Amino acid sequence: MSNASSAGPEQPTLNEYEEATAAFDATDMSANDLSELGSSLAAADKQLGEGSEGLVLAGTLRSKPVAVKVEVVTPIDGGPQNINVGTACVMPLALGSLHDLLLKLENCQSLPLALVLDVCIQLLHDVTEAQRRLGLLHGDIKPSNILVTVDGQISLGDTSNAVLLPNNQTSGTTSSWSIQYSCRSQRVAAAEDEDIPASFGTDTYSLVPAQGQPGISPVQEVVNEVLELQQQLAASSVQLAATRAREALLEEENQQLRLRLQQQVQLEADRQQQGKEVVMQLEQQVVKLQTEVQSVTAANHLATQQAEAALQQLHQVSQLAEATRLQQRACNQKQQQVWEAEVQQQRSRAERAEAQLHQLLATLAIIHDPTALSWCKAASSSSSGGNTPLRISLGGSDNCGVHQ
Repeated sequence: MSNASSAGPEQPTLNEYEEATAAFDATDMSANDLSELGSSLAAADKQLGEGSEGLVLAGTLRSKPVAVKVEVVTPIDGGPQNINVGTACVMPLALGSLHDLLLKLENCQSLPLALVLDVCIQLLHDVTEAQRRLGLLHGDIKPSNILVTVDGQISLGDTSNAVLLPNNQTSGTTSSWSIQYSCRSQRVAAAEDEDIPASFGTDTYSLVPAQGQPGISPVQEVVNEVLELQQQLAASSVQLAATRAREALLEEENQQLRLRLQQQVQLEADRQQQGKEVVMQLEQQVVKLQTEVQSVTAANHLATQQAEAALQQLHQVSQLAEATRLQQRACNQKQQQVWEAEVQQQRSRAERAEAQLHQLLATLAIIHDPTALSWCKAASSSSSGGNTPLRISLGGSDNCGVHQ
């Protein structure tokens, strides 16, 4: 399998690797899982890599990102020859193959013994599980076909040379599964890389050194070291789990704090917005009241001006009436004076006429008849008591010429 098949276009996070690995290890493939996997392959239509006889596609299994290699497996010798079995190898997205990891190491000849044994144990587990559950023999186990995840877990890939055993029986006598054949292929594959010495073994026998302390089996010594390492790893895993739990708790608390802070900020923003709306309403009411006050002030000013004008007009009318009254009084006084003057003049005239009359009567009486003097006086007195004027005739009649 090529290196391109070991990683997708976007590198998942550590949590995604762990979740995908845990989900894959605990998964019993059901019809729904296969349907989801097939739908994700059809929807994504994205090729991650290509092996010798298959393709590696990006898929989704139970909402987790996985790499799917689709190949054709042929039956082993002695089995049905007219059946083509299509298989899908589903595994978590890996960082690369064991072969790539070995190339990146500075000293390939001194791998940690615990790491070698851990790889061998996982490899044996995968091989036995494939044979026990599926009756499948891989046929091409080598570092380039062993995928390594970010947490150190391995998975077998590139099953292009795999075969199905009749009745799930393992045959150790066929030439295809001899140690010599597999070692020769691994040696040829390893010799193609200049960075890896040709003497570097790639099978499980050459990975474990055949030396140890006297009286102690090298394998048992390595197993003890691995068990001790597993205990340390378990303790570290517990500490890591506790640390992650604390971090998750802190993250949850931080998330809650951020949420409460956002709620408080939003609440404060809502309050500020409400305050702004209230201020705007108050400003509008103030403007409205100012307009009403201006209108009332203008109306009062106009009414005041009208009242002042009315008072001025009333004052003018009063002055005119007073002047008219004074003028009327003056006219009345003047008329009274005129009347009094006329009466006085008439009285003066009457007195002068009476005086003249007395003189005339006296003269007439002396001249004509002294006896008529008394009558004339009586007539004069009677005539003077009334308003009838006396007319004196000088014709010498018997009544002394006096006529009324």
